[in-house]
This record gives sequence, structure tokens and C-alpha cells, in this order.
Amino acid sequence: QHNDPRCSCGKRQKAKIVSSRIINGTEAPPEHWPWVVGIYDSTDTLVCGGSLINEEYVVTAEHCFA
Repeated sequence: QHNDPRCSCGKRQKAKIVSSRIINGTEAPPEHWPWVVGIYDSTDTLVCGGSLINEEYVVTAEHCFA
């Protein structure tokens, strides 16, 4: 377990409301899931998602760039 405040990747803020079921979805507030990223093309179309593995790198699927 890391106590260094800079090691926060994968740790989200505690949710105020917990629900076991999502209906019609809602947009997550910024930094609510800080390790999840969206990858967009030059027309601002979402291409793929990914996960931050540190402050510099994102892991995503190969087909996103094939």
C-alpha cells in the first residue's frame, strides 16, 4: 500500500451516492474516475477508451489504432 499522495492512479474519490443499478446513464463528473480516458480523433469523435497506468501512459486496445 502506498501512502505517497502522488500515487493515486486507480483510486477514485468516494461516491456520495451508491447505486447497484444504472438507468439511462449519467455523465461522470470530472475526476470521478480519474484513470479512465477517452481517445478522440481530430473531429472530436470518440474513437476508443483507455486506462491511465501512470502519469504518462495510457493502455488501450490494438484495434483502436489499426
